[in-house]
Amino acid sequence: MPFFIAALYFLFRLRIPDSKGNEIEEEVQGVIIERAASFKALLESKDSFYIVVTEAALSGGTDLLLTLTPIYLISQGYSVAYLGLVLGLQRGADLLGAILAPYIKMDPRVFFPLDYILSGLSFVLVFLIPIPQFKLFFLFLGFVIIGISGNMFNKLIYASYNHDELSLVNSAIVTLYTFFAILSLLIPSIYDNIQMLGLAINGVTLLMGIWLFLKIVRNR
Repeated sequence: MPFFIAALYFLFRLRIPDSKGNEIEEEVQGVIIERAASFKALLESKDSFYIVVTEAALSGGTDLLLTLTPIYLISQGYSVAYLGLVLGLQRGADLLGAILAPYIKMDPRVFFPLDYILSGLSFVLVFLIPIPQFKLFFLFLGFVIIGISGNMFNKLIYASYNHDELSLVNSAIVTLYTFFAILSLLIPSIYDNIQMLGLAINGVTLLMGIWLFLKIVRNR
Protein backbone atom coordinates (compact mmCIF):
# COMPACT_ATOMS: atom_id res chain seq x y z
CA MET A 1 0.00 0.00 0.00
CA PRO A 2 2.77 2.59 0.74
CA PHE A 3 4.31 1.99 -2.71
CA PHE A 4 0.89 2.21 -4.36
CA ILE A 5 0.14 5.54 -2.64
CA ALA A 6 3.62 6.85 -3.44
CA ALA A 7 3.17 5.89 -7.10
CA LEU A 8 -0.10 7.85 -7.25
CA TYR A 9 1.55 10.85 -5.57
CA PHE A 10 4.47 10.99 -8.01
CA LEU A 11 2.15 10.38 -10.94
CA PHE A 12 0.14 13.49 -10.09
CA ARG A 13 3.34 15.46 -9.44
CA LEU A 14 4.59 14.85 -12.98
CA ARG A 15 4.87 17.92 -15.19
CA ILE A 16 4.61 16.88 -18.83
CA PRO A 17 4.90 19.26 -21.83
CA ASP A 18 1.63 19.96 -23.67
CA SER A 19 2.78 18.11 -26.79
CA LYS A 20 3.10 14.93 -24.75
CA GLY A 21 0.02 15.65 -22.70
CA ASN A 22 -2.25 15.17 -25.71
CA GLU A 23 -0.64 11.81 -26.46
CA ILE A 24 -1.12 10.62 -22.88
CA GLU A 25 -4.73 11.83 -22.88
CA GLU A 26 -5.36 9.86 -26.07
CA GLU A 27 -3.77 6.77 -24.52
CA VAL A 28 -5.93 7.08 -21.40
CA GLN A 29 -9.04 7.49 -23.55
CA GLY A 30 -7.96 4.43 -25.55
CA VAL A 31 -7.64 2.36 -22.36
CA ILE A 32 -11.08 3.49 -21.16
CA ILE A 33 -12.66 2.67 -24.52
CA GLU A 34 -10.97 -0.75 -24.55
CA ARG A 35 -12.19 -1.56 -21.03
CA ALA A 36 -15.73 -0.46 -21.93
CA ALA A 37 -15.62 -2.71 -25.02
CA SER A 38 -14.36 -5.66 -22.95
CA PHE A 39 -17.21 -5.35 -20.42
CA LYS A 40 -19.72 -4.92 -23.24
CA ALA A 41 -18.46 -8.20 -24.73
CA LEU A 42 -18.67 -9.90 -21.32
CA LEU A 43 -22.29 -8.73 -20.90
CA GLU A 44 -23.38 -10.43 -24.12
CA SER A 45 -24.13 -13.54 -22.07
CA LYS A 46 -25.99 -12.45 -18.93
CA ASP A 47 -25.84 -15.85 -17.17
CA SER A 48 -22.10 -16.13 -17.79
CA PHE A 49 -21.58 -12.51 -16.70
CA TYR A 50 -23.22 -13.18 -13.32
CA ILE A 51 -21.05 -16.29 -12.88
CA VAL A 52 -17.83 -14.46 -13.83
CA VAL A 53 -18.52 -11.62 -11.38
CA THR A 54 -19.40 -14.12 -8.64
CA GLU A 55 -16.25 -16.16 -9.38
CA ALA A 56 -14.10 -13.03 -9.19
CA ALA A 57 -15.64 -11.95 -5.88
CA LEU A 58 -15.41 -15.43 -4.35
CA SER A 59 -11.84 -15.86 -5.57
CA GLY A 60 -10.91 -12.69 -3.69
CA GLY A 61 -12.73 -13.92 -0.59
CA THR A 62 -11.05 -17.34 -0.74
CA ASP A 63 -7.60 -15.78 -1.17
CA LEU A 64 -8.31 -13.56 1.84
CA LEU A 65 -9.28 -16.52 4.05
CA LEU A 66 -6.22 -18.51 2.95
CA THR A 67 -4.03 -15.51 3.75
CA LEU A 68 -5.57 -15.34 7.23
CA THR A 69 -5.27 -19.10 7.85
CA PRO A 70 -2.22 -18.83 10.19
CA ILE A 71 -4.01 -16.26 12.37
CA TYR A 72 -7.20 -18.39 12.37
CA LEU A 73 -5.27 -21.47 13.50
CA ILE A 74 -3.73 -19.56 16.41
CA SER A 75 -7.08 -17.99 17.37
CA GLN A 76 -8.64 -21.48 17.52
CA GLY A 77 -5.87 -22.78 19.76
CA TYR A 78 -4.00 -24.81 17.12
CA SER A 79 -0.27 -24.65 16.50
CA VAL A 80 0.78 -22.74 13.38
CA ALA A 81 2.74 -25.91 12.54
CA TYR A 82 -0.54 -27.29 11.19
CA LEU A 83 -0.46 -24.64 8.45
CA GLY A 84 1.54 -26.99 6.20
CA LEU A 85 -1.11 -29.71 6.64
CA VAL A 86 -3.95 -27.30 5.81
CA LEU A 87 -2.24 -25.86 2.72
CA GLY A 88 -1.06 -29.29 1.57
CA LEU A 89 -4.63 -30.60 1.89
CA GLN A 90 -5.92 -27.60 -0.06
CA ARG A 91 -3.40 -28.10 -2.91
CA GLY A 92 -4.10 -31.83 -3.00
CA ALA A 93 -7.85 -31.20 -3.20
CA ASP A 94 -7.28 -28.69 -6.03
CA LEU A 95 -5.24 -31.29 -7.90
CA LEU A 96 -7.87 -34.00 -7.42
CA GLY A 97 -10.57 -31.61 -8.63
CA ALA A 98 -8.55 -30.78 -11.75
CA ILE A 99 -8.14 -34.52 -12.46
CA LEU A 100 -11.86 -35.18 -12.03
CA ALA A 101 -12.99 -32.11 -14.02
CA PRO A 102 -12.80 -33.65 -17.56
CA TYR A 103 -15.20 -36.39 -16.44
CA ILE A 104 -17.90 -33.92 -15.33
CA LYS A 105 -20.40 -33.78 -18.19
CA MET A 106 -22.64 -30.91 -17.17
CA ASP A 107 -23.67 -27.55 -18.54
CA PRO A 108 -21.24 -25.09 -16.85
CA ARG A 109 -24.11 -22.64 -16.27
CA VAL A 110 -25.79 -25.29 -14.11
CA PHE A 111 -22.57 -26.53 -12.53
CA PHE A 112 -21.53 -23.20 -11.02
CA PRO A 113 -24.68 -22.60 -8.95
CA LEU A 114 -24.31 -26.16 -7.59
CA ASP A 115 -20.62 -25.42 -7.02
CA TYR A 116 -21.50 -22.36 -4.92
CA ILE A 117 -24.11 -24.26 -2.93
CA LEU A 118 -21.85 -27.23 -2.14
CA SER A 119 -18.56 -25.36 -1.62
CA GLY A 120 -20.28 -22.58 0.34
CA LEU A 121 -21.97 -25.10 2.63
CA SER A 122 -18.69 -27.03 3.06
CA PHE A 123 -16.75 -23.94 4.09
CA VAL A 124 -19.55 -22.74 6.40
CA LEU A 125 -19.25 -26.09 8.19
CA VAL A 126 -15.46 -25.62 8.43
CA PHE A 127 -16.10 -22.52 10.53
CA LEU A 128 -19.06 -23.94 12.48
CA ILE A 129 -17.91 -27.45 13.45
CA PRO A 130 -15.32 -27.49 16.26
CA ILE A 131 -13.94 -31.01 15.56
CA PRO A 132 -10.61 -30.69 13.67
CA GLN A 133 -11.06 -33.87 11.60
CA PHE A 134 -14.43 -32.64 10.30
CA LYS A 135 -12.95 -29.23 9.58
CA LEU A 136 -10.26 -30.86 7.42
CA PHE A 137 -12.80 -33.09 5.66
CA PHE A 138 -15.07 -30.21 4.66
CA LEU A 139 -12.07 -28.08 3.72
CA PHE A 140 -10.89 -30.88 1.42
CA LEU A 141 -14.36 -31.34 -0.07
CA GLY A 142 -14.76 -27.61 -0.74
CA PHE A 143 -11.43 -27.34 -2.54
CA VAL A 144 -12.09 -30.46 -4.64
CA ILE A 145 -15.17 -28.65 -5.97
CA ILE A 146 -13.12 -25.47 -6.53
CA GLY A 147 -10.52 -27.55 -8.39
CA ILE A 148 -13.24 -28.82 -10.74
CA SER A 149 -14.59 -25.30 -11.26
CA GLY A 150 -11.32 -24.06 -12.82
CA ASN A 151 -11.78 -26.41 -15.78
CA MET A 152 -15.52 -25.71 -15.97
CA PHE A 153 -14.84 -21.96 -16.01
CA ASN A 154 -12.83 -22.30 -19.24
CA LYS A 155 -15.62 -24.40 -20.76
CA LEU A 156 -18.14 -21.73 -19.79
CA ILE A 157 -16.16 -18.93 -21.45
CA TYR A 158 -15.53 -20.86 -24.68
CA ALA A 159 -19.15 -21.99 -24.89
CA SER A 160 -20.70 -18.59 -24.11
CA TYR A 161 -18.72 -16.11 -26.21
CA ASN A 162 -17.68 -15.54 -29.80
CA HIS A 163 -14.10 -16.75 -30.16
CA ASP A 164 -13.17 -13.52 -31.95
CA GLU A 165 -14.01 -11.59 -28.77
CA LEU A 166 -12.23 -13.84 -26.27
CA SER A 167 -9.36 -11.38 -25.83
CA LEU A 168 -11.84 -8.64 -24.85
CA VAL A 169 -13.71 -11.00 -22.52
CA ASN A 170 -10.44 -12.12 -20.92
CA SER A 171 -9.45 -8.48 -20.37
CA ALA A 172 -12.70 -7.85 -18.47
CA ILE A 173 -12.24 -11.05 -16.43
CA VAL A 174 -8.68 -10.10 -15.41
CA THR A 175 -9.90 -6.61 -14.42
CA LEU A 176 -12.67 -8.07 -12.22
CA TYR A 177 -10.36 -10.58 -10.54
CA THR A 178 -7.77 -7.90 -9.81
CA PHE A 179 -10.39 -5.49 -8.43
CA PHE A 180 -11.91 -8.06 -6.06
CA ALA A 181 -8.48 -9.35 -4.99
CA ILE A 182 -7.45 -5.85 -3.88
CA LEU A 183 -10.85 -5.13 -2.31
CA SER A 184 -10.82 -8.39 -0.32
CA LEU A 185 -7.34 -7.84 1.07
CA LEU A 186 -8.41 -4.44 2.39
CA ILE A 187 -11.26 -5.94 4.45
CA PRO A 188 -9.15 -6.93 7.52
CA SER A 189 -8.17 -3.28 7.99
CA ILE A 190 -11.86 -2.58 8.64
CA TYR A 191 -13.08 -5.83 10.22
CA ASP A 192 -10.79 -8.55 11.59
CA ASN A 193 -13.03 -11.26 13.09
CA ILE A 194 -11.91 -14.19 10.92
CA GLN A 195 -14.64 -16.53 12.17
CA MET A 196 -17.38 -14.10 11.14
CA LEU A 197 -15.63 -13.24 7.87
CA GLY A 198 -15.50 -16.92 6.98
CA LEU A 199 -19.17 -17.44 7.80
CA ALA A 200 -20.23 -14.26 5.98
CA ILE A 201 -18.22 -14.91 2.77
CA ASN A 202 -19.29 -18.54 2.51
CA GLY A 203 -22.86 -17.83 3.58
CA VAL A 204 -23.12 -15.33 0.72
CA THR A 205 -21.58 -17.98 -1.58
CA LEU A 206 -24.30 -20.43 -0.59
CA LEU A 207 -27.10 -17.89 -1.07
CA MET A 208 -25.66 -16.76 -4.41
CA GLY A 209 -25.63 -20.38 -5.59
CA ILE A 210 -29.29 -20.83 -4.68
CA TRP A 211 -30.25 -17.54 -6.39
CA LEU A 212 -28.32 -18.35 -9.59
CA PHE A 213 -29.69 -21.90 -9.70
CA LEU A 214 -33.29 -20.70 -9.45
CA LYS A 215 -32.65 -17.94 -12.00
CA ILE A 216 -31.01 -20.22 -14.58
CA VAL A 217 -33.61 -22.97 -14.14
CA ARG A 218 -36.42 -20.40 -14.54
CA ASN A 219 -34.86 -19.06 -17.77
CA ARG A 220 -34.57 -22.50 -19.38
